[in-house]
Amino acid sequence: MQFEQFSPEDFVGYRQVPPRIRINSLGTLTINATGLRLAGWGDQTEAVLLSFDPTRQVIGLQAATLDTPDAIPLRKQNRTKTCGVSAFCKKYGLLPPERSINIELEYNSEVEMLLANYGNHRASTRKAKELAAAAAKQETESETV
Repeated sequence: MQFEQFSPEDFVGYRQVPPRIRINSLGTLTINATGLRLAGWGDQTEAVLLSFDPTRQVIGLQAATLDTPDAIPLRKQNRTKTCGVSAFCKKYGLLPPERSINIELEYNSEVEMLLANYGNHRASTRKAKELAAAAAKQETESETV
């Protein structure tokens, strides 16, 4: 027999959580636990270097040390890590108008970087529901006019 070990850290409730980052409207970036594991970043990863490909709308995150030039310090929060990216977001026009956005991650081993395709972001679940409800309400109101 061959057994597969279950890891509850990959699940919230009964659904699997994909690796992703969240950027809020204040410019805080959060890397979830699944994303940290995907990149192999543990407690020893203390900072990141941020890159942006404006043509493809892709954010790159690369592990760094605090003494690396242009490195942004990471703060551990439970099983996630956060950092302030408001200047980065303002420079590239990435600050979300809504409360926060989620962007799924992939790891590119050639460049040793987490990649987040900003062009494929989506609003947080709560905000997405609010936007859908507002759109449905507007559609109903326009039908009655």
